[in-house]
Amino acid sequence: MLFFKSKQQKMNKTDEKKNMGSIKSVCQNLLQLIDDGSAYTDVPAKKIGDVTEMGYIEYDKNFWSLLISLYKMLGEDFNYNTNMKEEEIKEKEIKTLNLRQISTYLTFIIRGERFAEGHVAAYIKNGILKNLILRVNELC
Repeated sequence: MLFFKSKQQKMNKTDEKKNMGSIKSVCQNLLQLIDDGSAYTDVPAKKIGDVTEMGYIEYDKNFWSLLISLYKMLGEDFNYNTNMKEEEIKEKEIKTLNLRQISTYLTFIIRGERFAEGHVAAYIKNGILKNLILRVNELC
């Protein structure tokens, strides 16, 4: 199922079926964490004496681990910026995306967290991450 794999990572049909079952399991667990609101905590700013500590997003360890697992199972898109722009993936309806395009979108979301804290949380809040996971579950 890896879409951006090297020749050494090719899978046989049995491995691919196992991987698809694993993907479904990961999707279901991620959806549960999103639905019950435990995927992340929005830790508010607090004042300690004269110093104000900035608020921050804290991701549930299980959620983050599952999200990275899904990301790796689908395969990282090392050209995600180019692919996002050329294929206009953000402009498409999620129900029309294939697994390769979803892999690109997930790469964009997850890597965005490196540059902007709360990037993943924003995609949880707006429902896009959940809809991407539902689409992966549907396609597998």
